[in-house]
Amino acid sequence: MMQGVLEYLVSNEEGARYLRDKFVFKIVPMLNPDGVICGNYRCSLSGLDLNRQWIAPTVKMCPENYYVKDMMRKTIDSRAIMFFCDFHGHSRAKNLFMYGCAGTKNDRLKERIFPLLFSKIYENFRFDSCNFKVQKEREGTARVVMWREFTLLNSFTLETTFCGPTEGRLVNCHFSISTLKENGRQFCKALYEYSSNDVRVREVRRELEALFPAPATKEKKEKSSK
Repeated sequence: MMQGVLEYLVSNEEGARYLRDKFVFKIVPMLNPDGVICGNYRCSLSGLDLNRQWIAPTVKMCPENYYVKDMMRKTIDSRAIMFFCDFHGHSRAKNLFMYGCAGTKNDRLKERIFPLLFSKIYENFRFDSCNFKVQKEREGTARVVMWREFTLLNSFTLETTFCGPTEGRLVNCHFSISTLKENGRQFCKALYEYSSNDVRVREVRRELEALFPAPATKEKKEKSSK
């Protein structure tokens, strides 16, 4: 998937040129190379699951996490960060989907705009598989820590199944290498649409408000009961 992202961003497509002109992309290709070369995919050589070590990583035990956060701090001192996304593989769930973090009362549903938009332009991405709750056991993950510490509304984990989708042309098939690369390219195309097409974003926001209406306030409930 990361290869697909990189190939798209350096291409001559209109969306790629727009993204390069408008944004600075900072990409960490793999957070856990020492663990992977030993056969792990969650734990580093320190024996720690790196995606639970984001709150207070140390240089000695989790240097990868430490320096990524340091890069984020230095970046936010000079420019705003619009988007953070941690790419993962998922060994059980199917589809391509996202974990996000629910916004505040004033930002209600804004964190769901990009995932719903993504689902509309790419059949392998499933909005109904996404989850935006912050569970206690996930508080040490990258997306939650970046959301809290750097107040990033768009802070996500992009999960790609080790298997395949539940619907569409590839149902019950494993994702091939070419499909995984296409997943990355389509992620970038969704970024382009999200950052350049205000009309489409407003349409998606209205759809979300219809799907998830705001709960009635106490005052409204009292009036309706009268």
